[in-house]
Amino acid sequence: MKSLLDDSASEDSDSDSGVKLNINEEFARRFEHNKKRAERHKLEEKYGPAGKDDDESETSSEDESEDDYAELATGELDAVIEDTLKAIRSKDPRVYDADHKFYPDIEPEGETKKVEKEKPMYLKDYHMKNLLEGGGEGEAAPRTYVQEQADIKQSIVQELNAAVDGDDSEEDNFLVRKSKPEPQRALPIPDPSLAEREPETFLSNFMASRAWVPGSSSRFQALESDDEEEEARAEAFEIAYNLRFEDPNLSNQKLMTHARDAVAKNTVRREEKSSRKKVREREQEKKEERKRERELEKARLKKLRIEEMEEKVKLIREAAGAMGKAVNLEEWADVLEQDFDSSQWDEEMQRRFGKDYYDGGEQGSDSEVEEAEKKHKKPKKPQWDDDIDIKDLVPEFAVEEAVVPPVLSDEDAEEEKVAQNHKKALADAKSAARRDRRLIEALVDQTLPLTTADASSASVAPFRYRETSPTTFGLTAADILAADDAQLNQFVGLKKLAAFRDPQRKSKDKKKLGKKARLRQWRKETFGREDGPPPEAIFDPNALQAINEFPSKRKESSATAGAPPGEEKAKRKRKKKSKDAVVA
Repeated sequence: MKSLLDDSASEDSDSDSGVKLNINEEFARRFEHNKKRAERHKLEEKYGPAGKDDDESETSSEDESEDDYAELATGELDAVIEDTLKAIRSKDPRVYDADHKFYPDIEPEGETKKVEKEKPMYLKDYHMKNLLEGGGEGEAAPRTYVQEQADIKQSIVQELNAAVDGDDSEEDNFLVRKSKPEPQRALPIPDPSLAEREPETFLSNFMASRAWVPGSSSRFQALESDDEEEEARAEAFEIAYNLRFEDPNLSNQKLMTHARDAVAKNTVRREEKSSRKKVREREQEKKEERKRERELEKARLKKLRIEEMEEKVKLIREAAGAMGKAVNLEEWADVLEQDFDSSQWDEEMQRRFGKDYYDGGEQGSDSEVEEAEKKHKKPKKPQWDDDIDIKDLVPEFAVEEAVVPPVLSDEDAEEEKVAQNHKKALADAKSAARRDRRLIEALVDQTLPLTTADASSASVAPFRYRETSPTTFGLTAADILAADDAQLNQFVGLKKLAAFRDPQRKSKDKKKLGKKARLRQWRKETFGREDGPPPEAIFDPNALQAINEFPSKRKESSATAGAPPGEEKAKRKRKKKSKDAVVA
């Protein structure tokens, strides 16, 4: 505490005298050494002690390349391999010698032999070399006669050889064709099925034919054509996109567009809908629901109409069958379309069939009794042929049997005929029923209303009417009907009736324009009277019979209407003065 106080107290004195700091060098050295050692241990734990050689191993592994296509497997190497295999088969002593090498060392392409550094040659060394070789600056020694004759003889022999070979031109002597190496004949690849029977022969043939070398077709080849096609396609797309406004036809051929509805249908993105859009969708769903209900009701109504008409057709056919007449539904269309009524039905039957319709009941009953008697008639006894057949006497008698159709009795033939007629009648009845069904459906479609009552009542107007409070400014219905548009606008313009105006201004205008004195003045200027328009100006004169029964009122009103405005006003003043005098 004392030291702190002393330090704070002597702060000013230290700043004046200066403070000298001493660094403990031994402690700093040990601290730096410990920090480096801790950092080294941390890195060794992370990367290992041999982490410094990782980069070298990676670079060496990247530099190494494998001979995937057997480019280093030359003919000389194949011969060495063949000799090695023979030595192994014959148990040559060289195989057991560890110092003997069968294969020469193959140097990688990247490595080059170390070339010994040559000693540079200076000018003095060059002159010394020429003097030692006898190539000094002195004159050359003269040639002897024998040497000259030998040179001439050699040149003559060369000319004769050239003439014999037929080389007349100097160009042929200059250009010498290079000899082509003879191509090695490719041996056939041995059959793998011979490997088990003759393994040594198969191995030698396999090595000789170089079957392990991949062919040209199996190697990877760059797809240059695909790249060219891709570039051409990209260029065509770019041209079509840049000229999509100038040439729409080209853009439609090259560019693929997607409709928003199709994309939105298959997307998982959540669409943010506004409140108005949600309301519109709900209204649309309600409309669709009402439409489906109307379709169901219409289908139900159609079905009921068809069933009703089928019942009518059935009754008509029964009545026509009793009369023995055919029925054409087109002639009975008006009857089918009307509602069923028993009284009208009898009248219609009597009108179409006459008196026979009422008499047909008894005749029909007699015919039904006869048909019932025929059905319940007893079957006849069959008559058999009593002739004796030859087979009854001689059973072994062989006769060629011919295929003879079975002979039916009269009753069997009649039953078969009845069955055929019954089938034909059923088929005719089905076809007639289908035909009647089509005609009935056509009649129902013609008579069926396009819209039901519910649909017409449920229809909503395309716009909404706004409810407003009536503002007449003192005008009556008679004033509005009797005056024209210009006179009404003179009293109150349409702008004063606007709904968007300020309510305060509306109230002011209502007080100002709705004054009774102003209304009386306008009526007087428009109709010539302050009470309003006369009934003749609105109603038909024939409807005023009750008003004409009061002549005094009519005369008074006519006199008032015919008097000028000044006299009428003076008359009112005189009446008012007389009333005041009476009161006084």
